[in-house]
Amino acid sequence: MRRLAAAVFLLVLHVPLTGRAQEPGAATLQQFRPKNVLVIDASGAVKKAPDQLKLRLRSETLNTPEDASSVLQRNGLSDDPKTMGMLKKLNPTQDFSKGALPAGTKLDVLVPRTGEDDFGRKFLVDKKVTYGSPAIARWAVHDELARTSNIKSTTYKLPVTAYENPESLAEHRRLVTDIDKAAKLVATKADSLSATDLAVAKYELQYASIRAEQFNELAKLGAAKRSDLAMFKEAAAPTQLMIPRVMSGQAPLPYRRIRVVVLKGESQEDAKELQVYVLPAGVLANPMKFTKEDIETYLSKFSFQEEASPASADVPVFDTRIWIGPRLKFPEMVRLVQSGAVSKVQPVADSDWNAPAPVLRFRAPADVVLP
Repeated sequence: MRRLAAAVFLLVLHVPLTGRAQEPGAATLQQFRPKNVLVIDASGAVKKAPDQLKLRLRSETLNTPEDASSVLQRNGLSDDPKTMGMLKKLNPTQDFSKGALPAGTKLDVLVPRTGEDDFGRKFLVDKKVTYGSPAIARWAVHDELARTSNIKSTTYKLPVTAYENPESLAEHRRLVTDIDKAAKLVATKADSLSATDLAVAKYELQYASIRAEQFNELAKLGAAKRSDLAMFKEAAAPTQLMIPRVMSGQAPLPYRRIRVVVLKGESQEDAKELQVYVLPAGVLANPMKFTKEDIETYLSKFSFQEEASPASADVPVFDTRIWIGPRLKFPEMVRLVQSGAVSKVQPVADSDWNAPAPVLRFRAPADVVLP
C-alpha cells in the first residue's frame, strides 16, 4: 500500500458506524445552493439565479493578452465590483491594475456551468451572472456534495451478502463515510482555500467517488472481493488525509517541488520554449469519467507556469503524470487526454512525498508530445 494510505491511519479519527454523530463541517445540500448568485438580464434587472444554474471552478491559461473585464465577460459574468472581487480573491498574486494580463498568465474564476446540459447555455444567452459576495467558492463543490451523499446512502443499503468477506461491510461503510465527511468539510472551508487547494480537493473527491461507485456496482452483483476493496481503500486514502489537514487550516494535501530538465537531442544543452504539462494519474487513466471542463481546469491549474528548460513548480502530492509539449496548447492537450492519446509521460508516485525533490529529464524532440 502506498505511504500516503499508511499515513492516513495516524491522522484520522473515524466516525462511528452507529448513531448519527455530528461530523465536522456537516451541512445539507440546501445550505450550499447559490443564494448569492444573481443574474442580470438584457434590461438590466437583477434577479436571484435559479437553482439549476450551477457553478464550477475554472482554471485557464491565457493564450493571448487579456484584461480582467474581458475575462469576466467571456465567461458569462458581469463586470461589476463584487464579481471582480471574486476574481481578485481567487487570484491574489495577480495585479489587475495594469491593464491586459500577458499570455501565459494562469487565472482562476468561478463560472456558470454550461457544458453538461443545455440549461446553462440557453439560460445565459441574454444574461450575465453576478455575485452578491466574493465568497462563493462553496457552491463550486455542490456536485461533489450531492455525489458523496448519494454514494453513502447507496452503500448503507448493501447487505452483508454483497461481500466476499463479511468484515468488508464495516470497512466499506467507514470509507464512504470519510469521503462524505471530507466533501462536507471542503464545502464548509472552500472560501478559505486557495484556488489550487480547492482544485486539489475537488479532484480527490471526484476520484474517490469514481472508485466508490465502481466498487458499489461490484457489491450490488455480490462480487465485492477483498482485493477490490483494497484498491478502493487506496483511492480513498487522500480524502482521509484531507480531513485533519483542512480542519487545522492546512492545504488539503502537501506539496513537493518538482524540477524538469529538457535537453536537445543527445546534447547537454537545454531545450527552450516548452510547456510542462501535469495531470493527476486518475484523469489520464479515466478520461471519460471527467468532464472536458474539469480536465481543462486540472491541466491548467497543475501544469508549470515556468517554461522549460529548466523549469520547477510546487505540485500537490498525488499520483502525478508529467509530459512536455509546445507552449500554451492547453485545448489541444485536453483533446489528446480525452482520446487517451497522451504518451511519453513520466510518473511521480505519491509514495515519494517525503523524498527529495524529484528531477525529471526529457529529450527534445524525441519526448515532446505534439497536439
